Amino acid sequence: MKKTLLFFFLGLIIVLTGCGRIKRKLSGGSSPKPPPMHPFYTYTGFADWYRLPLKYPYQITTIDQLREGYLEEHTGGDIAAGSKSMKGIDVGGRITHLHLLEDFAVFRKEDGTFGYLEYATGKTTLLPTEAELKQACLLTSGDFKPIEYYYNQFSNGKLTYPPNASSEKIRTDLIAQFQGMTVKMHPYGKERGNAKIEVTCGESEKDIDVQTGKSVFVWKWSLPQEKQDMLDKWLAAHRDELLEMWETRTVKSLPPPPPAD
Repeated sequence: MKKTLLFFFLGLIIVLTGCGRIKRKLSGGSSPKPPPMHPFYTYTGFADWYRLPLKYPYQITTIDQLREGYLEEHTGGDIAAGSKSMKGIDVGGRITHLHLLEDFAVFRKEDGTFGYLEYATGKTTLLPTEAELKQACLLTSGDFKPIEYYYNQFSNGKLTYPPNASSEKIRTDLIAQFQGMTVKMHPYGKERGNAKIEVTCGESEKDIDVQTGKSVFVWKWSLPQEKQDMLDKWLAAHRDELLEMWETRTVKSLPPPPPAD
């Protein structure tokens, strides 16, 4: 009888531990992981009045009924930790108005100047005048809405990314315009090869290797020799800067050539 009971209990232990091994194997040997937290720009669990979320990891502080207006970047840790996980981005003042695009947040500051934040790189560019804003972004001051508008959109669950279909893009590829010619650079693709600039004049288009100055693509190119000479001299004068732009993938404006004597 004792042997029977002993074998019974041993068998029960083996069955129970065996089931445990099977259960652990099926479940991957660990407890299920909780779902990831909501994206920062739609997360509503932490003091909605504290911030106006842009696209992760950026926000504009909105303490005390949106009277703050400072641009910040989330730097890690629990989103709900608030300002402890934030660092300020210096744009030279408070932001009062916004125009949100898919890849950029364009802002108007308290002093009436403008700027934009590129989400992918975290780079901010400041634009002193509305004319420069229109050249870079094809926007005017009338396109902006106060941050209260976007805050209310967020509070009502209507602020999502990308924002409502918009074909507007920041024209960060423009380098210079002179003598009817437009010079651009597109250094953002993965397969880039040698540094190139794109020159257009009317319906004509030409891609030029920055290092050699030779054409790598021509579309209906017809340019008076004096303009061609001017373009060649401009390219030679700014070759190092253009090569640096290509390497750093950062396009900036360059001055036109000086007027002929």
